Amino acid sequence: MIQTTYTLYQVSQVIMHINFVSIHIAPSPRAIPLGVGMIAQSLRSQFPEEISTSLIDCYIPQDPAVQLAKVLAGNPFAVCISIFLWNSESAIRLIQDIKGSHPEVLIIAGGALPTALPDNFSSIREIDHILPGEAENSVIELFEGLLAGKPQPRIIPQGQPPRLEDVPSPYLGGLIKPAEYGGALWELSRGCPYKCSFCFESRGTTGIRRFPEDRLQKELKLFQAAGVSEIMVLDPTFNFDARIAKRNLQMMSTLAPDIHYTFEIRAEHITIELAQLFAGLNCTLQIGLQSIHPEVLNNLNRTCNTETFQKRIHLLHEQQVPYGFDLIFGLPGDSLRGFLESVDFTFSLAPNHVDIFPLAVLPGTALFDSAESLGLQFLPEGDYQVIKTPGFTPEDLSAAADIADFVDRFYNQGKAVSWFDLILEYLDLSPTGFFQIGASLADLASQPSSPLDFQYQVIHRILEHLNCTSRYPLIQDFITYFWHVNGVFAEALDASPTCGDLQFNPTLRTAAFMYNPFEIIQWIESGIHDFGIIQQYMHASRHMFAFACADSELTFLECTEKEFDFLHKLTAQCQPDFNEALDMPPRSRERFVTAGIAARSI
Repeated sequence: MIQTTYTLYQVSQVIMHINFVSIHIAPSPRAIPLGVGMIAQSLRSQFPEEISTSLIDCYIPQDPAVQLAKVLAGNPFAVCISIFLWNSESAIRLIQDIKGSHPEVLIIAGGALPTALPDNFSSIREIDHILPGEAENSVIELFEGLLAGKPQPRIIPQGQPPRLEDVPSPYLGGLIKPAEYGGALWELSRGCPYKCSFCFESRGTTGIRRFPEDRLQKELKLFQAAGVSEIMVLDPTFNFDARIAKRNLQMMSTLAPDIHYTFEIRAEHITIELAQLFAGLNCTLQIGLQSIHPEVLNNLNRTCNTETFQKRIHLLHEQQVPYGFDLIFGLPGDSLRGFLESVDFTFSLAPNHVDIFPLAVLPGTALFDSAESLGLQFLPEGDYQVIKTPGFTPEDLSAAADIADFVDRFYNQGKAVSWFDLILEYLDLSPTGFFQIGASLADLASQPSSPLDFQYQVIHRILEHLNCTSRYPLIQDFITYFWHVNGVFAEALDASPTCGDLQFNPTLRTAAFMYNPFEIIQWIESGIHDFGIIQQYMHASRHMFAFACADSELTFLECTEKEFDFLHKLTAQCQPDFNEALDMPPRSRERFVTAGIAARSI
């Protein structure tokens, strides 16, 4: 085994400075350096007089020279980099750039890929040490040895996983400042009770270890005080223990009720009480389904009883809890037909969103070890995506990928859950029938200005394909209505627009229609779902509406032409003509206030 020795003279700085680097896909409230932050905080707490640590955030699109300058800031003795599937190419290039310009800097690599492939990464000569697995303890052992001038192995042994009650919080320690990110990644526990063969957790520690409740309460209070808008809870099965899940949900509702939470859960552990607690929280649930076929799931060390699954999801549906599903195509034992059956089942449950992924045969997983016996062919590096299986030809995988792309753009980004089933009913299509026709007719390579424009394009082409384009204007209005109504509850302008003594609602949206959308909704609610019949009884004329959210309720105003033009400019963040605002009839100003889309400034 290769060893590297650093003498006492080399590390006898008054304070040894170490930069911990995360390379994210892009800036976002979820691009939080929690992994390296946990390790850096452990090291800082153990050696407060000898070692200082900094967290460096880099992003894949950044210029390599910019990344290099950030990472070398503060003249670090060592740079620790976390390497994952999505950033491995950027991370390795950065490591080589560091050693090329500053060969004296110690390079330490950790993360999922070095954990799975330690020997592969030890062959990269620029890497001095590898910290596989949970490294809060092993990083301390490494630097104890370096500070003592003792030779250290290239690959640091993992040893026993750390006791979570002994692991300091980088949030509470001030190393990660949530206010700077707007969001937080939050660990309540580590470990997973399941051993799904495609997941890194399949080779992790058995059982679940939990962080102390008093730590979680302090972190949650910190998040609330910092104005964090969203938290991604990292527990792979948040609701495995219903008793603990209930206690944690009550804690969130009490201490930080304004934050949006995202949880990963298992459907079979949903209870009525948990569904009610989720409903009382601003949250979204992500549920891994992957496939509905027992013979496929058996190859993954998973099970799913579809009847039970439906019943448990119905509990969430009754409580109006937003939920989404994960599906994987290219699974061993599956086929394109079987995958489409899973898609149809998924959309029968009215999910808020559906994330569909190609199978990745990840190094370090049980599936990686059994891939050859299952007949899986996959890319040997990069994203390790499957390229052929006994049930999927390359053409089948390409067709499934087109559907995945289409579902994301049309359904997820387009927030189509409110109306999609009604369109399917009218067109007499299954979900996959719609997706296949839509993906074949739509220009998936184009980038429409918005998801709504993409939906317009797709619906028009499908109606052309089915020879019923005369229904398009009414269906377009129907879709447009839900886009804006859903939008007022999900998005707001950067600031509340003001004009004169009026301060306008920051959720304000405007839209023009050929048919009155509220009349369309009345027909739908009366049980008439045939858009052709509805259109026969409606009069086409221009209708202009303003929408907003006031006191958690939808408010709207049918506008005059002048009012609509004024408000449209306002929502487009253009400055309306000041004289026009002053000349606006008093009745319009009162109408804006009465409708709840504006209030008089105090």
